[in-house]
Amino acid sequence: MSMWEFEGLTEMAVILISQSDLEAAERREFFANLYTLQDRFDCSFTHFRQHQVLEDAQFFFRMDVEQHPDHSANEGYFRALVAKGQDSWITLPSDEGMSSAFYCAGKGRDPRFAQREGIYFDVRSDLWRKCCAEGFLEGLAAESFESWSPPELLGRLLEVALQQPESSLRSSVIKGYHGWAAVAIPEMLRPEVRSNERLQRIRELPELRQILAAPAPEDWIDERLLPTTEAFEYLGPQEADVLRWWLEPYQP
Repeated sequence: MSMWEFEGLTEMAVILISQSDLEAAERREFFANLYTLQDRFDCSFTHFRQHQVLEDAQFFFRMDVEQHPDHSANEGYFRALVAKGQDSWITLPSDEGMSSAFYCAGKGRDPRFAQREGIYFDVRSDLWRKCCAEGFLEGLAAESFESWSPPELLGRLLEVALQQPESSLRSSVIKGYHGWAAVAIPEMLRPEVRSNERLQRIRELPELRQILAAPAPEDWIDERLLPTTEAFEYLGPQEADVLRWWLEPYQP
Protein backbone atom coordinates (compact mmCIF):
# COMPACT_ATOMS: atom_id res chain seq x y z
CA MET A 1 0.00 0.00 0.00
CA SER A 2 1.33 3.44 -0.93
CA MET A 3 2.50 5.77 1.81
CA TRP A 4 -0.42 8.08 1.17
CA GLU A 5 0.56 10.43 4.01
CA PHE A 6 3.75 11.39 2.17
CA GLU A 7 1.88 11.64 -1.12
CA GLY A 8 -0.57 14.07 0.46
CA LEU A 9 2.24 16.05 2.04
CA THR A 10 3.99 16.41 -1.32
CA GLU A 11 0.76 17.60 -2.91
CA MET A 12 0.29 20.19 -0.14
CA ALA A 13 3.84 21.45 -0.68
CA VAL A 14 3.27 21.72 -4.44
CA ILE A 15 0.13 23.80 -3.86
CA LEU A 16 1.92 26.04 -1.37
CA ILE A 17 4.86 26.63 -3.73
CA SER A 18 2.47 27.33 -6.61
CA GLN A 19 0.75 30.03 -4.52
CA SER A 20 4.03 31.73 -3.62
CA ASP A 21 5.62 34.59 -5.56
CA LEU A 22 8.57 32.46 -6.66
CA GLU A 23 9.56 32.65 -10.31
CA ALA A 24 8.59 29.73 -12.57
CA ALA A 25 12.19 28.47 -12.64
CA GLU A 26 12.31 28.43 -8.83
CA ARG A 27 8.96 26.62 -8.57
CA ARG A 28 10.17 24.10 -11.13
CA GLU A 29 13.30 23.41 -9.09
CA PHE A 30 11.22 22.91 -5.95
CA PHE A 31 8.91 20.47 -7.73
CA ALA A 32 11.84 18.42 -9.05
CA ASN A 33 13.33 18.08 -5.58
CA LEU A 34 10.00 17.45 -3.84
CA TYR A 35 9.14 14.54 -6.13
CA THR A 36 12.69 13.18 -5.89
CA LEU A 37 12.26 13.08 -2.11
CA GLN A 38 8.83 11.46 -2.42
CA ASP A 39 10.27 8.80 -4.73
CA ARG A 40 12.53 7.60 -1.95
CA PHE A 41 9.44 6.24 -0.21
CA ASP A 42 6.76 3.74 -1.21
CA CYS A 43 4.58 6.23 -3.09
CA SER A 44 2.54 6.11 -6.27
CA PHE A 45 2.77 8.28 -9.39
CA THR A 46 0.89 11.35 -8.15
CA HIS A 47 1.72 14.03 -10.72
CA PHE A 48 -1.83 14.11 -12.10
CA ARG A 49 -3.19 15.46 -8.80
CA GLN A 50 -1.69 18.87 -9.57
CA HIS A 51 -0.82 18.37 -13.22
CA GLN A 52 -1.74 21.89 -14.38
CA VAL A 53 0.49 23.50 -11.76
CA LEU A 54 3.35 21.19 -12.73
CA GLU A 55 2.84 21.78 -16.44
CA ASP A 56 2.67 25.56 -16.02
CA ALA A 57 6.06 25.46 -14.29
CA GLN A 58 7.56 23.49 -17.21
CA PHE A 59 8.25 20.55 -14.92
CA PHE A 60 5.72 18.04 -16.29
CA PHE A 61 4.99 17.43 -19.97
CA ARG A 62 2.65 15.61 -22.32
CA MET A 63 3.22 14.36 -25.87
CA ASP A 64 1.21 12.32 -28.34
CA VAL A 65 2.31 8.70 -28.59
CA GLU A 66 3.52 9.30 -32.15
CA GLN A 67 5.81 12.09 -30.92
CA HIS A 68 7.92 9.81 -28.75
CA PRO A 69 11.53 9.98 -30.05
CA ASP A 70 11.72 6.18 -30.23
CA HIS A 71 8.30 5.64 -31.79
CA SER A 72 9.49 4.76 -35.29
CA ALA A 73 11.91 2.15 -33.95
CA ASN A 74 9.24 0.60 -31.71
CA GLU A 75 5.98 0.95 -33.64
CA GLY A 76 4.79 -2.51 -32.67
CA TYR A 77 5.28 -1.83 -28.98
CA PHE A 78 3.41 1.47 -29.07
CA ARG A 79 0.61 0.03 -31.21
CA ALA A 80 0.07 -2.74 -28.66
CA LEU A 81 0.27 -0.24 -25.79
CA VAL A 82 -2.52 1.90 -27.25
CA ALA A 83 -4.63 -1.12 -28.22
CA LYS A 84 -4.48 -2.42 -24.66
CA GLY A 85 -6.07 0.82 -23.46
CA GLN A 86 -4.60 0.79 -19.96
CA ASP A 87 -2.42 3.25 -18.06
CA SER A 88 1.12 1.92 -18.02
CA TRP A 89 4.78 2.77 -17.58
CA ILE A 90 6.58 2.79 -20.90
CA THR A 91 9.20 0.04 -21.00
CA LEU A 92 11.05 -0.12 -24.30
CA PRO A 93 13.59 -2.89 -24.98
CA SER A 94 16.34 -0.26 -24.91
CA ASP A 95 15.36 1.07 -21.48
CA GLU A 96 17.65 0.40 -18.55
CA GLY A 97 16.03 0.02 -15.17
CA MET A 98 12.64 1.46 -14.23
CA SER A 99 10.85 3.61 -16.77
CA SER A 100 10.22 7.26 -15.99
CA ALA A 101 7.66 7.95 -18.72
CA PHE A 102 3.98 7.15 -18.24
CA TYR A 103 1.32 6.30 -20.83
CA CYS A 104 -2.14 7.52 -19.89
CA ALA A 105 -5.01 5.88 -21.76
CA GLY A 106 -7.37 8.74 -20.90
CA LYS A 107 -9.72 6.52 -18.91
CA GLY A 108 -8.83 7.47 -15.35
CA ARG A 109 -10.92 5.81 -12.65
CA ASP A 110 -10.90 9.03 -10.63
CA PRO A 111 -12.41 11.93 -12.64
CA ARG A 112 -10.34 14.43 -10.64
CA PHE A 113 -7.17 13.07 -12.22
CA ALA A 114 -8.51 12.19 -15.68
CA GLN A 115 -6.15 13.16 -18.49
CA ARG A 116 -5.99 13.17 -22.25
CA GLU A 117 -4.45 10.11 -23.78
CA GLY A 118 -0.73 10.54 -24.25
CA ILE A 119 2.72 10.10 -22.79
CA TYR A 120 3.63 12.06 -19.66
CA PHE A 121 7.07 12.71 -18.18
CA ASP A 122 8.95 15.20 -16.04
CA VAL A 123 12.34 16.90 -16.06
CA ARG A 124 14.03 14.04 -14.19
CA SER A 125 13.37 11.45 -16.88
CA ASP A 126 15.46 9.97 -19.68
CA LEU A 127 12.67 10.93 -22.06
CA TRP A 128 13.05 14.58 -21.03
CA ARG A 129 16.77 14.42 -21.85
CA LYS A 130 16.01 12.91 -25.26
CA CYS A 131 13.40 15.56 -25.99
CA CYS A 132 15.85 18.33 -25.08
CA ALA A 133 18.55 16.84 -27.28
CA GLU A 134 16.18 16.59 -30.25
CA GLY A 135 14.71 20.08 -29.84
CA PHE A 136 11.23 18.96 -28.79
CA LEU A 137 11.60 21.09 -25.64
CA GLU A 138 13.13 24.56 -25.55
CA GLY A 139 13.56 27.52 -23.22
CA LEU A 140 12.81 26.96 -19.54
CA ALA A 141 11.41 23.52 -20.34
CA ALA A 142 14.86 22.40 -21.50
CA GLU A 143 16.87 23.92 -18.66
CA SER A 144 18.54 21.67 -16.12
CA PHE A 145 17.78 22.01 -12.43
CA GLU A 146 19.85 21.91 -9.26
CA SER A 147 19.46 18.85 -7.06
CA TRP A 148 19.30 19.61 -3.35
CA SER A 149 20.11 17.35 -0.45
CA PRO A 150 17.08 16.52 1.73
CA PRO A 151 18.24 18.89 4.50
CA GLU A 152 18.68 21.67 1.94
CA LEU A 153 15.22 21.02 0.51
CA LEU A 154 13.67 21.00 3.98
CA GLY A 155 15.35 24.27 4.87
CA ARG A 156 14.30 25.99 1.65
CA LEU A 157 10.73 24.69 1.90
CA LEU A 158 10.27 25.76 5.51
CA GLU A 159 11.75 29.14 4.67
CA VAL A 160 9.28 29.73 1.83
CA ALA A 161 6.35 28.35 3.85
CA LEU A 162 7.03 30.73 6.73
CA GLN A 163 6.88 33.65 4.29
CA GLN A 164 3.35 32.76 3.14
CA PRO A 165 0.11 34.16 4.64
CA GLU A 166 -1.24 32.24 7.61
CA SER A 167 -3.42 29.30 6.56
CA SER A 168 -4.11 25.68 7.45
CA LEU A 169 -2.18 24.65 4.33
CA ARG A 170 0.88 26.56 5.51
CA SER A 171 0.67 25.04 8.99
CA SER A 172 0.21 21.55 7.57
CA VAL A 173 3.26 21.83 5.32
CA ILE A 174 5.43 23.18 8.13
CA LYS A 175 4.27 20.61 10.69
CA GLY A 176 4.43 17.79 8.17
CA TYR A 177 7.88 18.38 6.76
CA HIS A 178 9.41 19.31 10.10
CA GLY A 179 8.03 16.10 11.59
CA TRP A 180 8.70 13.95 8.54
CA ALA A 181 12.30 15.14 8.49
CA ALA A 182 12.75 14.09 12.09
CA VAL A 183 11.62 10.50 11.72
CA ALA A 184 11.95 9.47 8.06
CA ILE A 185 14.95 11.10 6.38
CA PRO A 186 18.31 9.61 7.43
CA GLU A 187 20.27 12.68 6.33
CA MET A 188 18.42 14.77 8.92
CA LEU A 189 20.06 12.76 11.70
CA ARG A 190 23.65 13.40 10.63
CA PRO A 191 25.83 15.76 12.70
CA GLU A 192 26.44 18.16 9.80
CA VAL A 193 22.76 19.11 9.86
CA ARG A 194 23.45 21.18 12.96
CA SER A 195 25.89 23.35 11.00
CA ASN A 196 23.39 24.09 8.20
CA GLU A 197 22.96 27.86 8.51
CA ARG A 198 19.48 27.93 7.00
CA LEU A 199 18.18 25.22 9.34
CA GLN A 200 19.85 26.90 12.31
CA ARG A 201 18.16 30.20 11.50
CA ILE A 202 14.74 28.67 10.88
CA ARG A 203 14.59 26.63 14.08
CA GLU A 204 15.18 29.77 16.13
CA LEU A 205 12.23 31.67 14.64
CA PRO A 206 9.45 32.33 17.19
CA GLU A 207 6.86 31.88 14.44
CA LEU A 208 8.06 28.34 13.73
CA ARG A 209 7.77 27.48 17.40
CA GLN A 210 4.23 28.88 17.54
CA ILE A 211 3.13 26.79 14.56
CA LEU A 212 4.71 23.60 15.87
CA ALA A 213 3.14 24.10 19.31
CA ALA A 214 -0.36 24.75 17.94
CA PRO A 215 -2.90 21.94 17.41
CA ALA A 216 -2.80 20.30 14.00
CA PRO A 217 -5.11 21.96 11.42
CA GLU A 218 -8.48 20.37 10.69
CA ASP A 219 -7.25 19.15 7.29
CA TRP A 220 -4.16 17.54 8.82
CA ILE A 221 -3.15 14.30 7.12
CA ASP A 222 -2.04 11.97 9.88
CA GLU A 223 -0.57 12.24 13.38
CA ARG A 224 2.02 9.63 12.42
CA LEU A 225 3.90 12.32 10.51
CA LEU A 226 4.63 14.13 13.76
CA PRO A 227 7.77 13.27 15.76
CA THR A 228 7.55 10.71 18.52
CA THR A 229 9.85 9.91 21.43
CA GLU A 230 9.75 6.26 20.35
CA ALA A 231 12.18 7.16 17.57
CA PHE A 232 14.96 7.54 20.13
CA GLU A 233 14.80 3.83 20.94
CA TYR A 234 16.19 2.95 17.51
CA LEU A 235 18.96 5.57 17.29
CA GLY A 236 22.59 5.68 18.31
CA PRO A 237 23.70 8.42 20.72
CA GLN A 238 24.96 10.71 17.95
CA GLU A 239 21.76 10.50 15.90
CA ALA A 240 19.62 10.89 19.02
CA ASP A 241 21.50 14.07 19.90
CA VAL A 242 20.77 15.55 16.46
CA LEU A 243 17.11 14.56 16.73
CA ARG A 244 16.78 16.25 20.13
CA TRP A 245 18.30 19.39 18.64
CA TRP A 246 15.84 19.33 15.74
CA LEU A 247 12.82 18.71 17.95
CA GLU A 248 13.72 21.34 20.53
CA PRO A 249 11.39 23.98 18.95
CA TYR A 250 8.45 21.76 19.95
CA GLN A 251 9.21 22.40 23.59
CA PRO A 252 7.11 25.13 25.28
